[in-house]
Amino acid sequence: MSGSRLVPEKANPRAGTSGLTQVRSADSSSPPDGRAARRISPSFLPSGPTTTAPSADESRARNLARALEAQSERASLLARTRARCRVEIARRKLVEGTLRDTEARFRQLVEHGDEVFWLTEPDLRLVLYVSPSYERIWGRPFRRLYTHPESWLEAVHEDDRQRAREAFSATVVKGQGDVEYRVIQPDGTVRWVHDRRFAVRDRRGVVCRIAGIASDITERKQIEEALRRHLQEQQAELAHAQRLGTMGEIASLLAHELTQPFAAIANYITGCVRQLRSQAGRNDELLEMMEEAAAEALRGGEIIRHLWDFVHKRAPEREPADVNQLVRDVTRLIGVEADHKGIAIHLDLSPDLPLVQVDRVQVEQVLVNLIRNGLEAMRECGPETASLTVRTVLDEQLDLIEISVTDCGKGLPAQLVDAVFAPFVTTRPNGLGIGLSISRSIAEAHGGRVWLTGESSGGTTARLTLPVAAGSGSA
Repeated sequence: MSGSRLVPEKANPRAGTSGLTQVRSADSSSPPDGRAARRISPSFLPSGPTTTAPSADESRARNLARALEAQSERASLLARTRARCRVEIARRKLVEGTLRDTEARFRQLVEHGDEVFWLTEPDLRLVLYVSPSYERIWGRPFRRLYTHPESWLEAVHEDDRQRAREAFSATVVKGQGDVEYRVIQPDGTVRWVHDRRFAVRDRRGVVCRIAGIASDITERKQIEEALRRHLQEQQAELAHAQRLGTMGEIASLLAHELTQPFAAIANYITGCVRQLRSQAGRNDELLEMMEEAAAEALRGGEIIRHLWDFVHKRAPEREPADVNQLVRDVTRLIGVEADHKGIAIHLDLSPDLPLVQVDRVQVEQVLVNLIRNGLEAMRECGPETASLTVRTVLDEQLDLIEISVTDCGKGLPAQLVDAVFAPFVTTRPNGLGIGLSISRSIAEAHGGRVWLTGESSGGTTARLTLPVAAGSGSA
């Protein structure tokens, strides 16, 4: 049996074949219908595309084309990635260069400035950075802080050390804060420092660093202290002038008060002289008259001494004092004016009060101002209704002693209750308006306060508080 043979044929582009047509030979087997086989002419082949299995070469060509296409895409992607990397690298180099320049400028600023810049761990176990200005303020090598982080605190004044430590620890909770403290340099020089700090947080909001700036405020403190001393001197001068003015206003009354003991002394001594000359007096009678004369002399001397202490210009001096005794001394001094105006002064003094640490003359000046204001408030009241009450009471919760002066006058308008403490504000026709202003300054300098309250029944109460002396028992 003969097989088929391949006859070359012109390739048909539309057919998609390779140009070879398989024909059957003349001696091939006849078809089932018995007709003789005939050659199939190319003209009888279908003109449309035919489906044939791809050859091995075609498969390899197609695979190669796909591989080349994929490789081309990878090469293009790689080229784009390289371009982006070059741009990113250039950007990062620019950022790094900018950061280096910024850091260099910041370091120059920090290391040549007067303030101390520092950065630590939140628990102060590690100092991450401190500027060299630390050596100028603390007087110690700044590099020592890297090995001994708490050495800065050891140089803080012992009275300020605990407060500085607590302020640092509170920064973790509060986020920021500031504190002033003193630093003792190795040679004993004292420097004042204002330390400001704030917490640095990470992305989670957890405090990871504590940063701060410490400034030397010694010069400012010295100026403030000089101004404070100058203000105190000016206030003392004004207070002294006010005391002189007060005594000038009641000088005639005091002179009258002094004539009484002096007249009594003269009478007693004259009687003694007469009995001695007549030799009629007994020794016991003479002794009694001499004792009376001595008592009157002491009384007059006490008035003069107290008046001298009140008007004498001297440096402030605080000492333990009995509040009740201060009140008695002042009312004895002002009692002359009260008697002249027909006003009774009643004392309601709590017994066994603890002592206070005060300047006696200054506190007496406050009491004189308050009592004289009360007397002036009742200038239009009749003798039957005019009375002034001075009370003392201990506030055990606040550890304060309160002295109150209550008058029976018409009272103050509400808008003047606080206004009268301003300088040169007064309700008196001939007043200067400095008494209550001085009184408030003195009270605050002693750790107390002074204020006015209106009474529902009329009148005004002036109140003065003074802190109890530390470790003081009853007077």
